[in-house]
Amino acid sequence: MDTNNLKSLTDGLSQQLLKEMTDAMPDRHFLIDETGKIYHCFGNVSHELFYQMEGLDKYSVSDIPINGDKTLVMDKINECLVTHKIVSFEYSLSLAELNKVFPSITGPKTEQWYELKIYPTNFTQDNKKIIILSSRHITERKKQEIALKKLTITDPLTGLYNRRYAATELTNCLHLFKRYKTDVSLLLIDIDHFKRINDQYGHDIGDNALVKLSTFFKKEMRKGDFVCRMGGEEFMIVMSNTSTSQALKFAARLLSNVRKLTIETSKGSLYLTLSGGISQLQIDDKSIDVAIKRADDAMYLSKSNGRNRVTIM
Repeated sequence: MDTNNLKSLTDGLSQQLLKEMTDAMPDRHFLIDETGKIYHCFGNVSHELFYQMEGLDKYSVSDIPINGDKTLVMDKINECLVTHKIVSFEYSLSLAELNKVFPSITGPKTEQWYELKIYPTNFTQDNKKIIILSSRHITERKKQEIALKKLTITDPLTGLYNRRYAATELTNCLHLFKRYKTDVSLLLIDIDHFKRINDQYGHDIGDNALVKLSTFFKKEMRKGDFVCRMGGEEFMIVMSNTSTSQALKFAARLLSNVRKLTIETSKGSLYLTLSGGISQLQIDDKSIDVAIKRADDAMYLSKSNGRNRVTIM
């Protein structure tokens, strides 16, 4: 066999043996050249991989949008060719995106996840280097990973981000702030007299109040902002590109709308008020804890001054 000729690999007995071997494997393989042209496809025929086996030689891998980017696979192929090492990465595909390029392809309606491995070879075709792409369906594994990650950053009662997520994101915000000097404001919020609510109405009603308030916060968030449950009845809203005066206007509207919320209970209607404190990231902040402490001090000043208000510090 001439190992420098791709055709010798896919002729006769070699082709049949290769098909039987790869059909038994979980991966689908593509023989392509260094330009991305697809010569041959073999292996797993599951519909979960979307691709049809016929007609792929009309296309290049650069026609396939990976995470919305048609250059990603070619960039990885070039990395493989330069290093002559296996390159792998994970990506997602949706049927809607694929149908823009391959109208006849069918498959799952939901987003699917794959692991792609790119292998260098010593074969050539028409003086072009040949590469093997192997695609493996990993959607179930990815769902489990995403679910596990969500558990680590999400408050189980309210579905909001938790303190751990807030610490990570705020640290990133602080680094970006020190580089680009764009305003980032924090609004720390506490439900007034929450212990009294739990004592009078019961913890189930207290939990219901937290859930309803969290749902309200989600609806009020602007794009680019996020809200976290810091613990108990305390929440934090992080507002990017927002000065303290802008944050104060937002907070005033938020508190006003919260006062209109009604939580029906067996003991009558329950209404909430909030106390808040606003601070802004500052260039000499050593850590996000410093900014959070300012917001916390401002919030307790609001409480000591009669509650149901917001203070800037």
